[in-house]
Amino acid sequence: MKNILIVGGTGMIGEVLQKLLNTKHYRVGILTRARTSPRVGIKYFQWNPNDKFVDPEAIRFADIIVNLSGENVAGGRWTEKRKKAITQSRLISNEILIEACANEKKWPEVYLSAGGMNFYGDRGDELLSESSGKGNDGFLPESCALWESAVRQWEVYDVRTAQFRMGIVLSNKDGALPKMAMSIPWGIAPYFGHGRQWVSWIHVHDMAAIFLHAIQNEQLRGIYNAASPDPRTNKEFIKSVLKKMGRKALVLSVPTWALHILLGEMSETVLSSVRLDISNLQSSGFKFKYPTLQKALDQLFDEK
Repeated sequence: MKNILIVGGTGMIGEVLQKLLNTKHYRVGILTRARTSPRVGIKYFQWNPNDKFVDPEAIRFADIIVNLSGENVAGGRWTEKRKKAITQSRLISNEILIEACANEKKWPEVYLSAGGMNFYGDRGDELLSESSGKGNDGFLPESCALWESAVRQWEVYDVRTAQFRMGIVLSNKDGALPKMAMSIPWGIAPYFGHGRQWVSWIHVHDMAAIFLHAIQNEQLRGIYNAASPDPRTNKEFIKSVLKKMGRKALVLSVPTWALHILLGEMSETVLSSVRLDISNLQSSGFKFKYPTLQKALDQLFDEK
């Protein structure tokens, strides 16, 4: 059975992925900066990106590397310093891992990486396939393109790579969904701007299952859109959350000008319209457990 090293394995997707891999009897390692309490079936290895240090034993362990690391895009207002940190966090992790593998003269068979649908920018109603091209405006399309270019360096060393332009990942523990639902108990269900922008989303369990699918499917390589087959407009999305919560609330717009004041440049994360075409992922044989927003919300709210 293969050894899987997860970088960023203690985050929202990583926590679900490590549990899924354990059920499939993979040996799982986590590359972490923190001293972590041992968990049955998990090996922990230290790294420090600031010092460009990776425990050599982690590289010797890894048959497959899944890189989920990176600064949270929506973790704070985009100052110039923070934008640099968002971009560099992913580039540096990739660079350090390549250097560590070169030093050990030991390369993984597969390298999988998380990317973002923000590569496409704001594209209105356009159905976006992997060949649709990068968005022309904004910070995130440029950053996503740099991350993807960095990952392609692994192919020089005959490593199979796959990258996923992920939709908004839904979890009841972290991420966008708890923030969206936060004000509903207070009688307000906000949507952003005109609310017609497309939201491509994916249940966190399905996202973890896509990484497992990529591990197991040797034909899967390159770039794939990763989202459910049921994208919704922003206004439809918040109405579905409101209905699931069984609350009464005013469905109100947060005007674009107010978002620009509150969030600055980061407002593009909630105002951009991205409607992902996932036919390539489906053609690879992947089956969604939560293909509709209703099924996803049922599981996420009923699990609480």
